[in-house]
Amino acid sequence: MTRLGRAEEALILHRKGVELNPLSALMINLVGQDLDVLGRFDEGLSLYEKSFDVDPAFNLNLYCIGLHYWLISGEYGEAFRWLKKAILSDPGDPWNFAFLGRFFMDLSDADRAEHWIHRSIELGPESFWSNQAMLLLHVYRGHEAAGLKYGRKAFAIAQGWTFQVYPVQLLGDHELRAGRYAEARALYEESYPELLNEGAPTIDGSNWG
Repeated sequence: MTRLGRAEEALILHRKGVELNPLSALMINLVGQDLDVLGRFDEGLSLYEKSFDVDPAFNLNLYCIGLHYWLISGEYGEAFRWLKKAILSDPGDPWNFAFLGRFFMDLSDADRAEHWIHRSIELGPESFWSNQAMLLLHVYRGHEAAGLKYGRKAFAIAQGWTFQVYPVQLLGDHELRAGRYAEARALYEESYPELLNEGAPTIDGSNWG
């Protein structure tokens, strides 16, 4: 429901989930995510910390705490500490390496970003998150042509998903610049058909990008 712009409803349902299972780290974390979407960032962080107390090894929670310090409070040292914890808690998950790479891109440190993103690709060559991160790294460095390979792979992996914005944008822009307008339209039509329907489309967390 949060992706559909119905965060208040999602919050009510997830809080009900916590009432039914107060020891569910996932449910507590989801309440925190709903609060973040509603702009109640301090409350969101307190829920992530509560979730951490319930299960210190819950990987998504470590990532969410790192994301809070990275994108909301701008405390990059704390962000790095939590994102690194996420990697240590599950060193086989390419997701965590991909996002640590994106963290360093945000800090304009392309070399360290490349280190972590290459680790992510090594761990998960068929991972959407790994390929998307490599796509973004190439675009960041101005090597769009090199990034297209990873963009096409990420797009193929994420067929039917609702959060493949970056691959669709890059591939669509590439087709537009080449004058292949029908091909560009087809990319958006396949992934976000609601944007091409008659009338004003509904914009939500899945298609706003």
